[in-house]
Amino acid sequence: MSTENNNFPSGIFFKLPQPSAPDFVKGKVSIKLAEAIAYLQAQAQSGEQWLNLNVKVSKAGKGYLEVDTWKPQSQGGQAPQQTGQPTGGFDMQTGEEVPF
Repeated sequence: MSTENNNFPSGIFFKLPQPSAPDFVKGKVSIKLAEAIAYLQAQAQSGEQWLNLNVKVSKAGKGYLEVDTWKPQSQGGQAPQQTGQPTGGFDMQTGEEVPF
């Protein structure tokens, strides 16, 4: 997959854990405040209510975040009903419960 279609969140970074980190540490998120705030404000002004991020690992083995731009298709010409809340508790891709 080419990276030209990737959408990376500005000012928000993910790194995989150090080899010496305990097993329960899965990674580290760093936020460059001024850059992230400007990015998030731009997202809000464009009408977005949520910013979903996918945690990925590159072919080179580095962790990174990518904006999930998937939107549900409307059925019958009506927009899908949104509750304003995440589904939470259930990962629809794996079918497993999420512990947070």
